[in-house]
Amino acid sequence: MTTAYICGPMRGIPQLNHPAFFEAEETLLKAGYQVINPARMDQELGLDPHNSQMDGKFIEDAARRDIDAVFECDELVLLPKWEKSKGARAEVAVAQWLGKTLRLYPSMVRLDKEDVCDIAKRLTSYDRQTDYGSPIEDFTKQAKMWGAILGVSVT
Repeated sequence: MTTAYICGPMRGIPQLNHPAFFEAEETLLKAGYQVINPARMDQELGLDPHNSQMDGKFIEDAARRDIDAVFECDELVLLPKWEKSKGARAEVAVAQWLGKTLRLYPSMVRLDKEDVCDIAKRLTSYDRQTDYGSPIEDFTKQAKMWGAILGVSVT
């Protein structure tokens, strides 16, 4: 059975992004993976994602624990916006150094096999939608703006 380590951003995200980690864990378990979930490990150590601040000592201990977990897993599963996290980038660097497989969640496409269509889908469906909303909403706003400028209905 393949062991997957969930990798993604936490600091600066509401509830330390734990809901995304638990959603990925559930999906991976259903797909037959063994899962190492750092959010679960944090909560087992008493971290409350609603009220806790991760201090320097906690972060240091978590970093050691998480890098050890990267050594133990077969694959890293990368949550959206993993690139914006110092910790996730460090975990990915170690995994690449060790030759581990890296997969993008939720598509599960291998990071090194991602083609232009995968990138476009990820940017317009996951990261972009989180940051800017649905593309349909954006296109509708653009059509209204151009309709006002041109004096015609744009759809």
